[in-house]
Amino acid sequence: MKLTTAQALHRAIEAHKAGKLQVAERLYRAILQVQPRHAYANQGLGVLALSAGTPEVALPFLKTALEANPTQGQFWIRYIDTLIKANRVDIACRVLRQGKEIGLKGEVVDALSQRLSQPTIQQGLRASGEQVPSTPTNGPNSCDSSQLAEKGSELASSQPSPSHKDIDDLLDRYNRGQYEIAEKLASVMTQEFPGYQFGWKMLGLVLLESGRTGEALGALEKSVELNLIDAEAHLSLGYAFTNLRRLEEAEAAYRQAIALKPTYAEAYNNLGNTLSVFGRLSEAEDCIRQALALEPSWADAHNNLGNILSGLGRLAEAIASYRHAIRLNPNFGGAHSNLLFSMNYQERLSPEASLEEALRFGNMASQTAVPKFTSWAGTSVAEKLRIGIVSADLKTHPVGFFLEAVIASVSRPNFELFAYSTGALEDELTRRIKPLFSRWRSFVGVNDEVAARRIHEDAPHILIDLSGHTANNRLPIFAYKPAPVQVTWLGYFATTGLKEIDYILGDPYVTPLSEADHFSERIWQLPETYLCFTPPTEAIAVESLPALTYGHLTFGCFNNLAKMNDTVVSLWARVLKQVPGSKLFLKCRHFADSKTVDKTIERFAASGVAADRLIFEAGSLRSDYFKAYHRVDIALDPFPYPGGTTSVEGLWMGVPVITKRGDRFISHIGETIAMNTGQVEWIAKDEEEYVRKAIWLSSDLQGLSRLRMNLRQQVMSSPMFDQKRFVRHFEEAMQGMWAEWLIRHQP
Repeated sequence: MKLTTAQALHRAIEAHKAGKLQVAERLYRAILQVQPRHAYANQGLGVLALSAGTPEVALPFLKTALEANPTQGQFWIRYIDTLIKANRVDIACRVLRQGKEIGLKGEVVDALSQRLSQPTIQQGLRASGEQVPSTPTNGPNSCDSSQLAEKGSELASSQPSPSHKDIDDLLDRYNRGQYEIAEKLASVMTQEFPGYQFGWKMLGLVLLESGRTGEALGALEKSVELNLIDAEAHLSLGYAFTNLRRLEEAEAAYRQAIALKPTYAEAYNNLGNTLSVFGRLSEAEDCIRQALALEPSWADAHNNLGNILSGLGRLAEAIASYRHAIRLNPNFGGAHSNLLFSMNYQERLSPEASLEEALRFGNMASQTAVPKFTSWAGTSVAEKLRIGIVSADLKTHPVGFFLEAVIASVSRPNFELFAYSTGALEDELTRRIKPLFSRWRSFVGVNDEVAARRIHEDAPHILIDLSGHTANNRLPIFAYKPAPVQVTWLGYFATTGLKEIDYILGDPYVTPLSEADHFSERIWQLPETYLCFTPPTEAIAVESLPALTYGHLTFGCFNNLAKMNDTVVSLWARVLKQVPGSKLFLKCRHFADSKTVDKTIERFAASGVAADRLIFEAGSLRSDYFKAYHRVDIALDPFPYPGGTTSVEGLWMGVPVITKRGDRFISHIGETIAMNTGQVEWIAKDEEEYVRKAIWLSSDLQGLSRLRMNLRQQVMSSPMFDQKRFVRHFEEAMQGMWAEWLIRHQP
């Protein structure tokens, strides 16, 4: 039987008390495999190491326990005692002082002070050549000013520290965004005053702002080590862990910041965002609301609350939160993009209303982006077209999956590719595609005006936005018009609203010319599909139709919860009731939250579908995600926001998709996927036909089985996967856009 963490801890403690030390150690370590910063498991291993006479081994465990739960006085006492036993007297002094600052007291604490005040210990400290590190406070550097004033005065007075002028200069450079200068000043400060926490903290912050999270981590860990009770240092460390996707450590760091400072709104906000990534949306909502209780006028927190509410499918509340954020900060482009993104989920919102809101964003961005570029280098007939790509998603992400094969096949004699990355996270896919670009710049921590200037200096002929109004987009860069021709493609599915972006790249299905009035950009159609999927690297075979094994039909949808609006739930409920014994398999990260599962069960129950007809599964690694399709017979597309990557991946796994025809770019995506993979009969013209097709297509299990076994080969030979065919069309589009520009602008 698999134990919960609580059960494992209980058994470990019982074994420890009974003297079964090997059993206790094994259980403590098992807990750390799941929760590396678990306070009591780390404490238990530290105590075991102490009992074995190895205080040096105990220290890392005891330190982690204290950091994870600084409210436990016993953790402070045991850590300080172990530092003394390990002859780390300087650190013991500092930790004791920090503990006293947050209220650590009592007879045992007094006894520790007495021990540290003994001449033999102080002489040992001096003989070691080490100094008691100073802190940014003006307090004494000795452990206890009342008992060690005489013995520690010479140590405190000899400890060097930077001048107030140096500190103010560093802060000023940082606050003005002069990160290169601030980094140099912080580096010098850490070298000259290695025991001074402020220098390490500022170095970490500067490196974070510059997008160098890996380098920032070491400085921030040093900052925390030098001052365990600095809530801001723990917050910054949590932010670094978040950027590195070390989310459990990020959660622990934010919780510690809150433990040290219960009114720390920013820590609640960041913790909420981290819990959201885990799919624990109910907890995340509570955290963000706590942040807003502390800071009601904080636009960022209202925006983050909107993101969580959107994930929970509560779109009306989400949109209200985004609009509140914009009222508080009219120039908050991120909130405006999130508002536009969420509006795409709304079933009854007209394309005209979406365009109006997008134009409002575009006008704001355009008015801010001054002066604009009006001339560009190399604007003549060129042997090579220079193409710049701006994206936050040059990584393991749907954009990366669709982009990789394309850029790998673009003709290098005729084109040169530049990458402008706006996302902090890099991974294996990033490492694969980086060498395919002639130049790679990171714009993390670089403001829009500077980024636009650097692009202009690189002189691309065409600049492509791959984000639209998705996360971490940098659309305001395009408002400066750093390139003569600007295009939006792939990452979004509606207009950007920016008049400085010339074209939206689509196809006959997602951007029919009859819908040109939906966009601020001009439509440029690729002849077949605007998508080309890179085949997955995972070697996962298609398996036989699950209905033949399980004895019932399983419908499935692996799209995110926000797409599952009330109309979709009602329609899927009709399908389930019309196909006897069938089940619906829902899989996304949001179902890691039990409250979200319960709410979804209630929604289906209101339409007459019992819980035993539903299967829920949280997000998973990509290989396990693909294997989940082994349990799905037919995928059901939501609307008006259908699947994109999920649909193509489902087809690759042999699972056909019932989709509904739409009336705008986003709701046409299911159509272009079906049309370009030979699945025309799986497109329903309306809701009634959607239900009829589900009944009819699910009734022929032998036909479904044959389709399943042949579908991967069919789609792999289709335009959706034919990268050479797609790249030829893409290159022709780029050359056509440039030719048009030359005709309009050259004499």
